[in-house]
Amino acid sequence: MAVGAMTTVLALAGFTGSALATVSPPVAGKTFEATRVSGTVYVTQPHGSKTTLTGTEDVAVGSIFDVTKGSVQLTASNGKGGTYSGTFGAQKGAPSPQQFQALQSATGGAITEIKLITALGCTTKAADISQRHRRYYRAITVAAGQGFLVLGLSASASSKSGVSHYTLDDECNGTHISDNGGKVLTKTKNGLTNTLIPGKSEISKCGAASGGRSYCLFLISDPSAITFTFGLGLINYAHASHWTLCFTAPGSKKVCQNGPLAKAAGGTFQGGGMTCTINYGPASFPARWLFKSRQVGPSETFVATQPYRPFQAPGTSCTAYGAA
Repeated sequence: MAVGAMTTVLALAGFTGSALATVSPPVAGKTFEATRVSGTVYVTQPHGSKTTLTGTEDVAVGSIFDVTKGSVQLTASNGKGGTYSGTFGAQKGAPSPQQFQALQSATGGAITEIKLITALGCTTKAADISQRHRRYYRAITVAAGQGFLVLGLSASASSKSGVSHYTLDDECNGTHISDNGGKVLTKTKNGLTNTLIPGKSEISKCGAASGGRSYCLFLISDPSAITFTFGLGLINYAHASHWTLCFTAPGSKKVCQNGPLAKAAGGTFQGGGMTCTINYGPASFPARWLFKSRQVGPSETFVATQPYRPFQAPGTSCTAYGAA
C-alpha cells in the first residue's frame, strides 16, 4: 500500500495530527517525548505557536504545557542511553490557566525541571497575600520518579525513590506540597530539606528582609497523627544560638518552644527544626516563628484533627535539632 493510501486509512481510523508523527527518542538537553494522557493539552514550543497535543510528539526542551483541562506524560533522556517518564496535570478546580515549562540541561545528571509559570496575580493587599486566598494560586499534580524536579515559589519537590504521587501548589506567599503516595523529598529555596510520606503535607514560605537577609520557614502536618514539624532557615542574619516557635493553644494559652540553630561552616546560612507532639484535641493553632524575639515571616495556622489522647502526655512536647 502506498504511503499516501496508508495515511488516508489511518486518518479515517482516527489517527491524525501528532498521532501520525514520527517520534524520535528524547535527547538530553534538547528534546522530550510528550504524550497526551487525558483531556485537552496544549503545547507551545520555543519560538513556536500554541498547538493541541493529540497523541505523542517530539517537543523541544523549554516547551510550555497548558494542562488546565488535561494531563501529559513526558519522557526524558537520562543522558546514559535510558529514559524516564512522569505524568503532570492540573488540580481539579484550579483556576485557568495552569501552565508549566519543561527544562533540562545536557549535563548535571539530565534532571528535568518542571517549572510552574502561571502568573499568580498577587497584590500587596492583605486579602490577596493570604495563604488561603484561593483566587491566586497555581497547582500541579505529579506522578513521577527521581528524574523530575518540580519547582515552586518557595520550595521544590521530587521523588525520593521509585514513582511518587504528589501535588504542589503555589499561593501568593508560599508553596504547599502534599504526598499522596511514595516518598517525596522537599527543599526550600535556601536549602532546608525534608522527606514526606503519604498523608503528610508541607507549607513553605520564603521571603527577603532588609540588609540582604532572607528566610524560609516550613510546617509539616499529618492529619492522622498529633505530630507537627516546624523549621526555620536564615541567610545573612547575625548568628544566634536558638530560634523560637510560639503558638496559641486552646483557652488562649501561649506556648513557646526554643530550638537550636546550626550554622553552616564558612557560610551565612543557619537553620533549625523541631518535631512536636501536640495533644490538645481538635483545634486550630496560630503560630509564629521568632528570631531574637522578633517574628520572622508571616504567621501560619496549623490544624489538629485528632481527638485528645488520654494515654499520652497532655499539651506540647518537642524534640529540636540544628539544620545546616
